[in-house]
Amino acid sequence: MAYNLFDKVPDNFFSILNCKNQRIYIDSLMILRNIFKSDLEIKRIDLKSSLIENLDFEITYIDFEEDVEEYVEIVKDNKTSEKASFIIRKLFNCGWIEFENQSGTFEELVSIPDYSIHMLDYIFNITNEKIKEYNGYVYTTYAVISGVAIDKGYSYQALNIAYSNTNHLVKELKSLYSNIKRYQKRITKTSDVNELLAIHFDDYKEKLFDTIYHPLKTIDSVPRFKNSIIKIMNDWLVDEELVDRMVQQGINAKVYANGDEGIIDVIDKITGIINIYREIENMIDS
Repeated sequence: MAYNLFDKVPDNFFSILNCKNQRIYIDSLMILRNIFKSDLEIKRIDLKSSLIENLDFEITYIDFEEDVEEYVEIVKDNKTSEKASFIIRKLFNCGWIEFENQSGTFEELVSIPDYSIHMLDYIFNITNEKIKEYNGYVYTTYAVISGVAIDKGYSYQALNIAYSNTNHLVKELKSLYSNIKRYQKRITKTSDVNELLAIHFDDYKEKLFDTIYHPLKTIDSVPRFKNSIIKIMNDWLVDEELVDRMVQQGINAKVYANGDEGIIDVIDKITGIINIYREIENMIDS
């Protein structure tokens, strides 16, 4: 299967992330993301004002020399407002934003393509280490599959929610262990005592172990609901009527072309959830 990313995004989309001024472009993108979260419409003039307000110091001393051939007239006077306009134009030319005219006015609005929205969230999540919520994935899985015993009308949707949440849980656990290894690698490469103490107490112990790893092993919902989830999934496997109902619901939703395709997918998802939860406890205890 071919994955041609640049059929979806412009060829120069990532260029602002790999240039001399990458930091201020990333900061600008995060400002754009914040505005987008709170405002349905983004006026170009408001985005410019936000960049000037939030990047005042950075934008004053930024050097656009590598871009000067294309934008020499905009930045030659080294004015903050002109540099803010330059950044907005750069984001537009690289496909991060689009412009449209507000109906009935001469006001120009900034819109964000769907692929940019995904990338803005991705960059934000990478640069902001936050406490992961494992409980939600496990409890939601248990809640939706338990509800099928009462109402089988949404059993196919329940299976998909359970499968999706289970995979998200595994992804977060793998991310957790990667972070642990990253901190451990930093420790082995550091010889300065003060830096070692800072890594241990400020980063590893406070951010990672105390707030994430310790709760996961002691009060998280994985050990509480794991066995119940496995039992329900095993019951589903031998319930031919329920499996047929899920397959038919999938066919009605135009997901499956026929019953054979549906049965394979439903059985794969049920067994996948069982296998993952059997392995999760070993992952946590390792």
